[in-house]
Amino acid sequence: MQKINRKIFCFWTGRNDMSPTRAACLASMRANCGVPVEFLRWRDWLHMILPEAPLHEGFKYLSCIHKSDYLRCYFMHHFGGGYSDIKYFEPQNNWRLCFDIMDAFPQIQVIGQPELINGTPIGEFNKPFPVSKLLINCFFICRPHSDFTTIWYKRLLERMDYYLPELEKNPATDVFGMNTGYPIPWAALMGELFHKTNMDFRNNNPEAICSALSSGFNIERGWR
Repeated sequence: MQKINRKIFCFWTGRNDMSPTRAACLASMRANCGVPVEFLRWRDWLHMILPEAPLHEGFKYLSCIHKSDYLRCYFMHHFGGGYSDIKYFEPQNNWRLCFDIMDAFPQIQVIGQPELINGTPIGEFNKPFPVSKLLINCFFICRPHSDFTTIWYKRLLERMDYYLPELEKNPATDVFGMNTGYPIPWAALMGELFHKTNMDFRNNNPEAICSALSSGFNIERGWR
């Protein structure tokens, strides 16, 4: 089992600069997370795509939101480490201990923050999952090339294959993919696949999943 990459990735898939509020959130992450935060704009992450694992041919048609969804799975599988949305972090949101736990216990493949409220993934997985068994899909740490990320990444590519014909005809024309004909629902490339893989491992390999990450952000603080 590969050693964990002790850094947190976050992505900016838009071409415009961040707002001052969002920039303050990034600064709070760097100050409080306890490990390096690698902030990747499109010109940065583009050069990190592996020749042996190119982006799916439908990637260029995705909305900025779905590009970020795709990249967090791609980076967690191929590079490992942490992923975080760009939100405001408090000093108690230090992730160092969770990285230490993964280093000490090689059977753990993903550590995350438990979901805070009951939720029901949408689409083909439209059935209630026990909230105590789900990890939130905004903040987590993954071991690279683990069974968990391998299955998650495979499902992502299969989902991209499914949507490709309609994506080619109706690519996203805005950040959120709100244009008529854009075929991919909001949670189809992240929430559905991450939660489905989460539950499969909870049932079949429970030691691989650890709900230990502290609350990832201050919900009272603005972040846009």
